[in-house]
Amino acid sequence: MSTKFWIFFGLFAVCWYFVGFVAWRIQIDALKRGFGRTAANFWGVGTVFLPFIFIPLYIVFKRAAPKYVVDTELKPGTTTLCPHCGEMNPKNAELCRKCEKKMALEVFEAGLKQCPNCAAMNPVDAEYCEKCKERISFKE
Repeated sequence: MSTKFWIFFGLFAVCWYFVGFVAWRIQIDALKRGFGRTAANFWGVGTVFLPFIFIPLYIVFKRAAPKYVVDTELKPGTTTLCPHCGEMNPKNAELCRKCEKKMALEVFEAGLKQCPNCAAMNPVDAEYCEKCKERISFKE
């Protein structure tokens, strides 16, 4: 193979590495701005495959995005655990900031709650589902 091929290949590899690094930083920035894990992954993967389209789009959308403040230190008494994954969230959060599922499990009058994995009914104080054996609540 010729020297020109290896020069071209080396430049291509360096550019691809740079694009991957930029995509990773865009994904982290999107998470910090409160876009959610799915949206952040969208921006990261999009930047890898179509960088000339996604980088300018992200610059526009990040300016238009609401300025979310992500608490790095949640204080005791102002937090609650996600019943699905155990992530600490603000007490008034409707969706978990990690798994993006609803924070409240359905509790029925009969003293039963529904498993988020298999929809089986379990006692309110159950920590694990009786049917699928998955964890359904985390105790504070």
